[in-house]
Amino acid sequence: MRATGTAIVVTALLAALSAQAANAADAKRAPFGKLPDGTAIEAVTLSGSNGVSARIMTLGATLQAFNAPDRSGRTADITLGYDDAASYVTAPNFWGQTIGR
Repeated sequence: MRATGTAIVVTALLAALSAQAANAADAKRAPFGKLPDGTAIEAVTLSGSNGVSARIMTLGATLQAFNAPDRSGRTADITLGYDDAASYVTAPNFWGQTIGR
């Protein structure tokens, strides 16, 4: 009987931990701008419960922002890049872009 009770407690703890892990991250999609020809550009923001987040644009799979906390817990964007999609077209520096075939 005692082994069954222990198994139930262990199962409940594992279920609780799994539920926390499932809620530890979030993904949000939002408009980010348009190309000169009118093509819409979106940004996908991936956020973790630890304060780290990444925003990736659909323009060249560009890492537009990467926010991470420092040792003191202050969060800052640590990428080079522009704040708007138009600047990536008018002044291309290839900051944060995924390069490949």
